[in-house]
Amino acid sequence: MLVISVVGALALAVIAFPFVGIGGDADRPAPVADPIPGQTSATQRPAAVVVARADATELLLPIVQERITAVVFRAVDNPEARELTPGDGLKYEIADIAGASGPRTAGVDIGAPAGTPVYAPIDGRIASVSDYLVAGQVEGYEVLIEPSRGSSIAVRVTQMDPFEGERPEIGARVSAGAGEPIGRVRDLSRVAELPVGRFTADAGNSVHIEMLATGNIPVG
Repeated sequence: MLVISVVGALALAVIAFPFVGIGGDADRPAPVADPIPGQTSATQRPAAVVVARADATELLLPIVQERITAVVFRAVDNPEARELTPGDGLKYEIADIAGASGPRTAGVDIGAPAGTPVYAPIDGRIASVSDYLVAGQVEGYEVLIEPSRGSSIAVRVTQMDPFEGERPEIGARVSAGAGEPIGRVRDLSRVAELPVGRFTADAGNSVHIEMLATGNIPVG
């Protein structure tokens, strides 16, 4: 059974993310793609592109490339979050957020318009499905994925609405960038200042991903 030391919904302590600075490198590769208008069909699949890695575990893009607005790494208020190494060949930014402890690349936001289908970023099993909280209010849900290959981490994916009205089932097997989406990007622009919005011309909605070190509290 997968166990971790931080379980389920980790509430955002504030309604806005207070920025103290913005990092980036103009010499990095070109963006994944320019986002296109309209909804993405569930028959489209993300390309097998590594967005981040940690401890030999790779996270693939969870969103079709044509819908991605930005890739933004940032620190998170979660002591179990592992430092991520950005994938090669992607343009990305780093947002410095006041008050967030830990590595500057402990979490990654994949920007996309609200409603965009989200796929699993790794092969594995859904270990938990929990409400996602913003300032104490339920704003969609998050999932925790136990990787198929033996690993000391779990993958947390947040800021989603159900795909076709249903949340994923605990125990369901998922494949990176394949099968049914695990959710859709939720519109949080009305309740928070979003990190991705600092780098795009849109509302800054995104799906957020972390790799968590496993601990001693059962989930599922």
